[in-house]
Amino acid sequence: MLSRRPHRMSQMPEAATSRFVQLPLWSIVRAAASAVLLSSIALAPAAVRAADPSAGQATTSRAAREDAIHSIPFDRLSGEMRSHVSNVVNNASLYRRLPTQTIDCDPELYQFIIRNPEVVVDIWQVMGITSMTLARTAPGHYQAADGQGTVGTVEYAYRSADTQVIYSQGSYDGSLSPARVRGECVVVLKSSYQRGPNGRTRITSRMDAFLRLDNVGIEWVARTLQPLLGKTADHNFIETASFVSSLSHTAETNPAGMTRLSRRLVHVDAQTRQKLAEISVRVADRAEAAQIGMAAEAAAAHVTAATASPAAVRVYRADGEPQQR
Repeated sequence: MLSRRPHRMSQMPEAATSRFVQLPLWSIVRAAASAVLLSSIALAPAAVRAADPSAGQATTSRAAREDAIHSIPFDRLSGEMRSHVSNVVNNASLYRRLPTQTIDCDPELYQFIIRNPEVVVDIWQVMGITSMTLARTAPGHYQAADGQGTVGTVEYAYRSADTQVIYSQGSYDGSLSPARVRGECVVVLKSSYQRGPNGRTRITSRMDAFLRLDNVGIEWVARTLQPLLGKTADHNFIETASFVSSLSHTAETNPAGMTRLSRRLVHVDAQTRQKLAEISVRVADRAEAAQIGMAAEAAAAHVTAATASPAAVRVYRADGEPQQR
């Protein structure tokens, strides 16, 4: 039996957390993005070692925007939701494609978190690094608040193994704005999965965010809001990707610890908590099986190579003595 060592997830420096929670309207994007896990909100990630910041640069280009819109399965959305999503993406005040990230993560755990975003938010609350709340009101529907003046609703418009479309609407009423600001957001998450020769899965995630603001001047958005939010959103997207990978690694090496953690998620229903614990055990079993398989393959390859080596092949004469080559 291979040993499973506990893995400790480090926290983001306080300066990074406090800097981000002061941002207003991007909280709508944060709430929507958290619904697909890889969000731009104040979080508790490990060091960015699993995520690759150079895998894909952030962009606001027209080509990326059109590509993102074309990736939305409008024909699979309900009539009302199709209208909401179309209105936001076609009249967005802000658009950004965040840096594409590739992480090492168990695909079952990844899909579970995507479909149950309240689990991640509650983990962050247990770790004491966010004041955000995300309460499920119906399957695929959430009520969100960031504790800084932003409240809103988050709804899955569409979800599959490789595509998540999230629609969010909300408002900000706080000290950073003289008047209440309302807005809508659409987030599109595309995920691809590649199993490596070592038996581990690498998941590549690409996120596009569209934000439409009411009663906000375009000049203010261009000069003030967009430059401020862009780099911060990119940074937190990268950090969250690393957190997800770290969570998967913790499940691999310390499933008992994940089970204990699941029991502390008081804002998550019992069935979902139980499923997190069960998935963590399966993640650990798969990781151990992959290690055993790799070790067996390596041993078999070594034996094959040794057997096929000319130095290992000896020819004997009739008298039993080795024949000279």
